[in-house]
Amino acid sequence: MKERFARIFLTKPRDEWAEIFKGKDACAFPILSLQEAIANKHNVARGTFVKKEGSIDTHEPAAAPKLSRTPAHGSRPMPVPGSHTLEILTEFGFSTDQIQSMLKSKNVVADKNSRL
Repeated sequence: MKERFARIFLTKPRDEWAEIFKGKDACAFPILSLQEAIANKHNVARGTFVKKEGSIDTHEPAAAPKLSRTPAHGSRPMPVPGSHTLEILTEFGFSTDQIQSMLKSKNVVADKNSRL
């Protein structure tokens, strides 16, 4: 049965199937790309995605469920690339010399405020 459905669904584009199922008593909805999901009018109306703090166009899922008496906090700022590199490499057991070598060869990046 699974193979039969797969063959049938391959006969039409996704959006055509969405139109066919629109308004029908069937649990059928197209799988959206992230950009499509963010722009989807239902998701926009519900506030399903929020713009990431400090970002121009990065979104993240909003907190769920939405509680009236205890609303969720806003998003956290975007991380600075390399802000946790030294901490993570140290946790994984790399020596200071090994980390310095990785930094010198530019195989890893560390935030300028990070210290070994």
